[in-house]
Amino acid sequence: MAVEEEREIFGFLGDLVKATAAGEVNWEQTGPETFEVDTSSGGIRVQSLSEQDHPFVVQIFDEEGRLIYELRTEVAPFYNEPEVLAASLFAAARSSIYDVGGTIQRIRHNLGL
Repeated sequence: MAVEEEREIFGFLGDLVKATAAGEVNWEQTGPETFEVDTSSGGIRVQSLSEQDHPFVVQIFDEEGRLIYELRTEVAPFYNEPEVLAASLFAAARSSIYDVGGTIQRIRHNLGL
């Protein structure tokens, strides 16, 4: 993969993390630790394989469902950009599905915090 193409993908994944955290991306849970978002021009799948050598997998598909990019991270600790992006994307997608922020706010309210 060309360095420029890799930078573009990492930039896209970073933007996707930010948009997900802002509630702008509608992820769907498709497995216990798998989240997907589909558009008319392609889709993204992120999953945790916590008991594997590669704890996170990010896959990007084109409009025909063909895998065009796959990122498999190494075992923690996460020190480089691909690993941080994959872990951040998984956490953001999971948080949006489970409404972590809303749940925390409701618990805080009920506890008077």
